[in-house]
Amino acid sequence: MKSFNHKLASRETRHFLLAFALLLLSLLAYSPVFQNKFISYDDIQYITDNPALKAGITFTNIKWAFTTGYRSNWHPLTWLSHMLDYELYGLDPIGHHLTNLLFHMANTIFLFFIFQRMTSATWRSAFVAAVFALHPLHVESVAWAAQRKDVMCTLFAMLTILSYIYYCQAQRLLRYLLVVFSFALALMSKPMVVTLPFVMLLLDFWPLKRLLVLGTKKETTSISWKPIVEKIPLLALTIASSIVTFFTQQHTGATKALGHLDMGMRLSNALISYIRYLFKIFWPKDLAIFYPYATSPWPIWQTIAAAILLAAISIFVCWCFRAHPYLFVGWFWYVGTLVPVIGLVQVGWQAMADRYTYIPLIGIAVATAWGLPNFWRFKYFPPKGWAVLTGAVVVTLLILTRMQVSLWKDTQTLFTHALKVTQNNWLAYDMVGIVLGKQRKVNQAIEYFEKSIQLYPGHWKTHNNLGVALALQGRSSEAISSFHRALQLNPKNEEAHFHLGVTFTKKGQLDEAISSFRNALQANPYSGTTHYQLAIALDNNGQIDEAIQHYRESIHHNPENADAYNNLGAILFRRGRIDDAIKNYQKSISLIPNHVNAHYNLGLAFTQKGLNDAAVVHFQEVLRISPNHHYARSNLERLQKGRKK
Repeated sequence: MKSFNHKLASRETRHFLLAFALLLLSLLAYSPVFQNKFISYDDIQYITDNPALKAGITFTNIKWAFTTGYRSNWHPLTWLSHMLDYELYGLDPIGHHLTNLLFHMANTIFLFFIFQRMTSATWRSAFVAAVFALHPLHVESVAWAAQRKDVMCTLFAMLTILSYIYYCQAQRLLRYLLVVFSFALALMSKPMVVTLPFVMLLLDFWPLKRLLVLGTKKETTSISWKPIVEKIPLLALTIASSIVTFFTQQHTGATKALGHLDMGMRLSNALISYIRYLFKIFWPKDLAIFYPYATSPWPIWQTIAAAILLAAISIFVCWCFRAHPYLFVGWFWYVGTLVPVIGLVQVGWQAMADRYTYIPLIGIAVATAWGLPNFWRFKYFPPKGWAVLTGAVVVTLLILTRMQVSLWKDTQTLFTHALKVTQNNWLAYDMVGIVLGKQRKVNQAIEYFEKSIQLYPGHWKTHNNLGVALALQGRSSEAISSFHRALQLNPKNEEAHFHLGVTFTKKGQLDEAISSFRNALQANPYSGTTHYQLAIALDNNGQIDEAIQHYRESIHHNPENADAYNNLGAILFRRGRIDDAIKNYQKSISLIPNHVNAHYNLGLAFTQKGLNDAAVVHFQEVLRISPNHHYARSNLERLQKGRKK
């Protein structure tokens, strides 16, 4: 008995040491992520400029998370996790990257224990987990803060499978309800896991051995229907999630991004993408954040070759499913979990994406871990050779992943790399152009935007970005034409309406500006910046009461906008509401202590109230910040002369 307990303790110790090693390897591979910034592609919309996040976790925001179709997705738990990150870290990217990495590390450990529990094959399970932890294809899901949904939904998917394993050991209602609940949480993080019931059926076949009762070759294989019936509630959740996702993406226009692609082109791309993903799993070279659709259809021979290869592999794993069930399970895990994102229903502009392999890659890792040593038995291959080979694979993946993580340090590095390793990457040109525009290299930015439009004229955002760059050069008429083109492509485009409003404001066409800002608010009523710009236009147009309303809305959605407080104070001052004006000026200064206009306006307000000593302090502060401020000096001299008298 003591010997048995000792062996058990020794085995458990080995498991935890392996798990600890997996954590260390993951941390070592991804440590460069803490030097990375947010990426100006989705991170802005998801995190840095998302007004819902900045309001924190409130009842209103919780309701928003469960009812919004923002960014063409329904994943309320993902939104709540981003809100919690903002509460904890603000807009420090280190904290957001840390959360993603912690999710990824947890997924790695759960994956290891899941397969170890099901198969008792410790080292093979550790290999699967190591490949999952260290494969460079997974960098996109971990290093991209906006891809929280990938790592989060996988965590709940792992918990679903783990709960299912415990249910299989003792089939009790409470354990089954835990399976259903965990799956629901996974779907509320990202609907890509709709195929999880299918994965669980594969696991019922092997290694759980609940689905089929296999006899000898001459006997008929019998099917156990219980595991299938058990999946019905999960299938109901899958159907419900698919319906919600479809209508959300239809409503937001996400499925129309590449509407010119007919089903034949999509099917061709799907077949070839299966092979391209497979190739990148075994040879992870030239990875990019965005892979554009080919400018012309794939050659028919490539499509046929891909279909034949997929069919051949599928037939082969079916043929040997008795002797090598892990090949069957691993292959169809890969094929099945890619179905929702393979592009038959096109969402977005990408032909394929590294992040889509986050769960499917597990299937190939399983097939490799069990298939390579079992199916191909090398007569003269020494037993320790597998350990050396495994170590070499792990070290290679670790190095490649560290290199890939470093490419995510900022937007320019990431998309410049994409231009190097892909062809006709119109999105990469667009994103590099945005960075150049922020660096005030406007001429270069315009060249990149024009190149992007040349490659793909149907991207409304690039037309919008070109309009912004043209406006910076004072080419207002050309800018307006670009914004109108963007709106032709996407009439609900908030950004083009907004920038059109800004351009009209600068031209003094206030009625047109107000109309544009109102259209922008119809697309996104939560934008504090749009409310602020609309308030300015209304104020300049003499519509004071409505301007006050929108300044207040701006402050509500963006309480850190010091200019909104100052401008609201100025209107209230003109209305004779001096005390209210003073409160707003003081709030503006509390946010930006060196706010020259707020100090000057507060000085005027105190003068109006007869509080000359307080006014002097603020006029002096204006001159400290801006010594050439003529009006502050004039008012200060007048007050000081009054003191002498």
